[in-house]
Amino acid sequence: MEYAGGYSDMLAQRGSALPQPHQCVEQGGRHQAPCDGAIIRAETEARFREKHALETLPARIAKLSSEIAALRERLSDPGLFARDPAAFNNAVAGFANR
Repeated sequence: MEYAGGYSDMLAQRGSALPQPHQCVEQGGRHQAPCDGAIIRAETEARFREKHALETLPARIAKLSSEIAALRERLSDPGLFARDPAAFNNAVAGFANR
């Protein structure tokens, strides 16, 4: 049978509703897979990772900023390449990785 519109329109025409995300869907008295806690655990872990990232981000930014400042200082020496090409290349590579 064909329905005009998309999937949600088909469900509306059939009289079925879309299952809401993160809600348990019961079928025959049993909960299907979304209710087994895996989604809840994944969301909790994601929240923890995001919270940890937000807490550690200022220190990481400060560290990278100081590293970049040190690399800029080293690269501002006009005779660095002539004296030590390897140090110059390392500074450029370090700068590119930041």
